[in-house]
Amino acid sequence: MNEEIFISGIYNYCDRWCEKCFYTNRCLLFNQEIDMEIKQILRDDDKNNPNIMDEDMKNSLQSAFKNINKFMDEEDEQYEEFEMDDFEFDDDNDETEFEKEFFKEKISDEERPSTFLKNADNPLILLSENLFNDLYKYYELLKSKFPAEIEIKNPKDTLQQNLDLLGWYIPLLNVKIRISYWYKHKLSKSKDPEFAETDEEMLNVNSRIAFISIEKCIAALNFLYQLKPELQSETKALLNNILQIRNIFIEEFPNAQTYRRPYFD
Repeated sequence: MNEEIFISGIYNYCDRWCEKCFYTNRCLLFNQEIDMEIKQILRDDDKNNPNIMDEDMKNSLQSAFKNINKFMDEEDEQYEEFEMDDFEFDDDNDETEFEKEFFKEKISDEERPSTFLKNADNPLILLSENLFNDLYKYYELLKSKFPAEIEIKNPKDTLQQNLDLLGWYIPLLNVKIRISYWYKHKLSKSKDPEFAETDEEMLNVNSRIAFISIEKCIAALNFLYQLKPELQSETKALLNNILQIRNIFIEEFPNAQTYRRPYFD
């Protein structure tokens, strides 16, 4: 794999809808994942097998450390080389220990992205979760009203295109809202200027993707409102929900409207 053609870190700025992306041929992550899937198919591996997943994780981390060391060599920085052998994931030295060693500090459960805001009474997160549930009900209603159109799965059909868009961006919105709050929290507690700069960039990137998701959902629902007059009341209810999310989101993350992602905005 010729790594010279890849755009450094471009996958940090995208919405991960690879089928719609113009940069897959220059995305290292996409090509690594494709390469991994091809190898799994050729070996007839079960990608859900825990042993296979562990091996894939190890290979991904080895690749990451290789790129870090390459970057350090190029920049002529005097850092201690990261050794993959120091971070084997097993019963005695699991992923938690890896995080402790890598970041040189103890990370409590409350400071982890996976547990931060878990079950929290956050109106924006709750609204986005409700939107996801409402979308499922809306889709089931469409299937009952227009079974022929839904079951055909024609990618050129405008109804299917807009449903696919909602099906991608509404779940993504919930995830990105949570991540945005996480980085906002991290930024508020950061004492190191370099870490703060990274946290601010990740906050801007994730909140921007969330904002783009909101805008795309609004456009799709407006289209469906005109396309299916029989369901205008249900479509309008969804539209009102996403507009409410938009208003709160802008108050919480105002930079999302003006931040521009490299290559994508």
